[in-house]
Amino acid sequence: MSILLALAAAPARSPTDFEAVVALFTGLALLVGVFASALAAFAAVLLPALALLAPFYLLPTIIAWMRRHRHPIQILLLNLFLGWTIVGWVIAMLWAALGRRLTSDKVG
Repeated sequence: MSILLALAAAPARSPTDFEAVVALFTGLALLVGVFASALAAFAAVLLPALALLAPFYLLPTIIAWMRRHRHPIQILLLNLFLGWTIVGWVIAMLWAALGRRLTSDKVG
């Protein structure tokens, strides 16, 4: 008990430069560890969700390629850049499903 009273009565001293640097790097290491842990947990949920949702998101493009649409690249670009707006996705889907197919020129 007397040690605690002696410590409490001792005048406060400012930390040395070494102690300040150690405290700084300890805090940074703790922040990096927390950030890395949160990022790993986020990636563990996000990556499988993206793998499952990507084919649905690209469905207009897949349909355009399977139907041999005249403009599959334009549908892909519309799908990639405006598909997230839902309206762009619906337009790409309608264009892919209702658009004209390539005609094959048969010789002979």
